This record gives sequence, C-alpha cells and structure tokens, in this order.
Amino acid sequence: MKATDNTDDAPEGRPRKIDHDELERRVTEVLNIRLAGGQFSDLRQYASEQGWGVSDRQLRRYVEKSDAAVAAAVEQDRDRLLAMHLAQLRFLYTRAVEAADWRTALAIKKDEGELLSLYPARVVKNEHSGPNGAAIPHEHQITDADRDAIRERLLARLGHRPGAPAGDPDRNGHGPALAEPRPDHGPERPDA
Repeated sequence: MKATDNTDDAPEGRPRKIDHDELERRVTEVLNIRLAGGQFSDLRQYASEQGWGVSDRQLRRYVEKSDAAVAAAVEQDRDRLLAMHLAQLRFLYTRAVEAADWRTALAIKKDEGELLSLYPARVVKNEHSGPNGAAIPHEHQITDADRDAIRERLLARLGHRPGAPAGDPDRNGHGPALAEPRPDHGPERPDA
C-alpha cells in the first residue's frame, strides 16, 4: 500500500509517495502525541519539525487512521480488557480487605457491580419543583411603572428613539419592537 504526502523535497511540489512502514510510523507518532494530550497544533508543529511536509488535511487523515486503529484494538480486545479489569479489581479488593480498609473494599465492589451491570439502570429526573412537588412559588409582581421602564430600556437597546410611541416604525423602517401589553395579561388577572 502506498500513501501520498506533500513534502518539501518532492520535485516541483508534487506529492511524494511514502511506503507503508513510514505511513504506519507516522500514524503511531500521531497517536502517541494525542494520547499524551497533544492538540492539532502540536501535531502540525511535530510534522514540521520532522520534515514531513504534509498539509493539515493529511494530518487529519493520520488522526483518522490512529482513531480507527484504537477503536479496532479496543473492540478486538474488549473481552480480554474486561477480564483484566475485573481481575485487577478483585486483586485490589483482596488487598483492601487484608488491610481492613472497608471503605475502599466497598467502593471496589460497587465499581465491579456497575461494570458487570448488576444494578438496575439509574433514572435521572431533571424536574424542578417547589415543596411537595408543587409549583415553585414566587412573589414577583411587576407594576405598570416597572413595565414601562423595562420597555423603554429594551426599546433603547433596539435603537428606538426615547419617548416615541412603541407602535411607530423604528429608524430601520420596521414595525413595533414590543407590542403594548394586552389587558388580559398582568397581575390583575383573577386566575394568576
């Protein structure tokens, strides 16, 4: 398999082909940089220092290849990794019990149970309510003067002339930025 890279030493700026071993070496180096926490800018700098002469697009291809290699290795070794993890947990559990470190032993057993899906799935509710599940109480009442002040500030932010009626088109020719309050809305509603 041949790979194509843009290199400074290629004749007339044409891509130079690299062999399979060189491609694998570069992908492995990209993977190692990323595993160490390196960002794309670090990859670009490393490639420049090594004289690879590759474009950002080619570096991204190296990143994609390294991701695919990791995913394949993890999927291929999943059963072995699970067995190793369980063995390590059990070893640590034995050590914790021998040291009479009950809190650590319990944490290890809990981790093992979660890893093996021994517990029912957790249901997370993000429901917000007041006391005893009722609506959240609030005491906020807006007076007409407060409403007018808020309206004026909003109109000013939108570029409306101070003191001009809200129904007039603004300087850009648009209609009202805010409608007048409807009589059926506000604190005086009997069902509020």
